Amino acid sequence: MLLWPEPRIGRGITPAYNADREQIGAAVAQFMSRPTNSSYNHTIGEVPVTSWVGRAADTISGEGVILGEIYYPIAICPLLTTSSPKGILKNIPASAHADNIAPGGANDVNFGADAQCVNASTHGSYKWYTTASGHVVSVCIGADCTNSSMDGFQDVYP
Repeated sequence: MLLWPEPRIGRGITPAYNADREQIGAAVAQFMSRPTNSSYNHTIGEVPVTSWVGRAADTISGEGVILGEIYYPIAICPLLTTSSPKGILKNIPASAHADNIAPGGANDVNFGADAQCVNASTHGSYKWYTTASGHVVSVCIGADCTNSSMDGFQDVYP
């Protein structure tokens, strides 16, 4: 009789967070490479944000944080394949906090009709941020987070 090892609940949450991070980073880079288009208020090189009000790097800690930079909340809606123009994310990442799901962000105007964003009810624990140059970090929100000001996985997923 074969005995299987006892399942380790939660061992997949770190890779799930890391996959979300990689996908969001790639989607931000793809958005930045889109040509300038005034029909949706975008200039080449610009990042997708919900607000141009940001957090200074000294309020976010971690080895990946760039000191002296301002981090702005990422708008996930313009990164979706269902947006127009089309992004590369198929779905809203499970880790994304509700504050990242603003139909229409600070620098877009036509994404509000995106059904995924209009009907989104995400309960993710991570608020995703980017610098004006596209560097991505996250901050964990909630009582279960190991450290609510540290970038990276904080023992909670989504």
